[in-house]
Amino acid sequence: MSSPSSDPESEVSEILEKPSKPLKTKELKKEEMHGLDDYIQMGRYVLLVCLAAELLILPQVSSMFYMMYAGAAPRVLSCDATVFDPLLEGKEICFEIDRIGNCSHPNFQYQFKSINVEYNYFCDTSKLVKNSISIQMFGVLAGSIVFGQISDSFGRKLASQVALVGILIGWLIVVQSRNLLHFTVSRTIVGFFTGGSISVINVFIMENIPKKHRMWINMAITWSPNMPIYSFFAWLAGDWKKLAYINAFMCLPGFFFFQFFIHESPRWLVTKGKISEAVQVLQRQLKTSKQEHLIHEDFEDNLHMEYAKTVKQNTRKTKFSYYHLFVTPRLAITTIVLAYSYWATSIINYGVLFNMEKLSGSIYWNTVYTGLMRYACNLSFGWADLKFKRIGRKFIHTSGLVIIVISLTVVVASYTLHMNHEMKDVIRISILLASSMTSQADYWLALPFCFMILFSLIDTFSFECLLPETKGRHLVEHMPPRDQWCFGRGKAEKVVEEDEELGEELRPLEA
Repeated sequence: MSSPSSDPESEVSEILEKPSKPLKTKELKKEEMHGLDDYIQMGRYVLLVCLAAELLILPQVSSMFYMMYAGAAPRVLSCDATVFDPLLEGKEICFEIDRIGNCSHPNFQYQFKSINVEYNYFCDTSKLVKNSISIQMFGVLAGSIVFGQISDSFGRKLASQVALVGILIGWLIVVQSRNLLHFTVSRTIVGFFTGGSISVINVFIMENIPKKHRMWINMAITWSPNMPIYSFFAWLAGDWKKLAYINAFMCLPGFFFFQFFIHESPRWLVTKGKISEAVQVLQRQLKTSKQEHLIHEDFEDNLHMEYAKTVKQNTRKTKFSYYHLFVTPRLAITTIVLAYSYWATSIINYGVLFNMEKLSGSIYWNTVYTGLMRYACNLSFGWADLKFKRIGRKFIHTSGLVIIVISLTVVVASYTLHMNHEMKDVIRISILLASSMTSQADYWLALPFCFMILFSLIDTFSFECLLPETKGRHLVEHMPPRDQWCFGRGKAEKVVEEDEELGEELRPLEA
């Protein structure tokens, strides 16, 4: 059995020179099992992984969508002795309040008792709550970075459970908030662990589901179907404190399900050289899925080969960090394009979520409609990806961005031509899907939407022109060879020659 502490070069030589044993299973005569991906087959354990992912996603949704309700601005009905005309729009009422000069005892109308109502943030001061959301998002960003490293060092399962415990404790701190500052700090703590959970779940799903089913499972197990569920919880709670308690409770099912039904990722175990543990975990997974026929004499040898590939690429056992994502031009381009794509789409996505109260109608039903429409798109593209070989990741990504650009263009045109009051319901729904009511500018209200169009166009062309299609390909397990690195190779380092037997697996990210 190989050990992580043994000499890498001798270990690789021993594994690569070891003769292969004859296959005895009929199914395996037709197709040899060479890589770890070949042992990840659709079955009962994959269904358990999907359920575990759902139990992780629900707390994520409860955290990320919380401010859609807790930060909802109320409508001012009266101010001291002044009662406002019910036909006035919110902005017109704020102009009247500015003209009055002081509003010490406002009377609010609201669908959800938010932080704004609790601490009297309305009109101009409501922007302080929106700024608080921005600070909370920095917590999400920091958590994603930190937990990415934690999951690589200590495993996906442990990182997921730690994140859930952190979210739960964070929510219990949130309900103790006495002002906006305390609320912002406690929500940032929740955001930190939420970001960690988000960063881990993506890797966890990809490592534990068959490559053929990755796309549609990622489309089916996502945030969208949880939006109507969370809308119901928000309606049931009615105020921000009760909803925080509900959010804390949502963390418990996922924690216990991971503890009793989910194993550590075999891919992570193999990468760390824990071959015996990986063998045991895979055997339990295959037994759960009633796929014991995949276990044959070369079973453990193939896992050793997977580990050998990793060791052969990095004989100094380098501890990789984020700057290694830029060591080759291809890695750097891929990292930058994907990071920009997440950034651009997040601006549009969260612009919708955190300003849902600006749309007419029920904030709860608007959330339900948004979730159902998003989920319908997810399922449609997931089915198309499974059914048609020509529909890949790039096609789906570009199709969504085209719809976003068209919808945003309609919004800009409506502001330019002063048609915002005459827009039909269908156009309003398309705006709900692809744009936001984030405008806090005092200049041209359509300006934020113009920037969103620009961001989306850059995202579209960079993704199409600079990234290769990945549909049907194995996950890249290894860093590029050191002789291709632009920096970080070390002084006078001996570069290990690639073995032909490792082939394409050792040439990641080739177009």
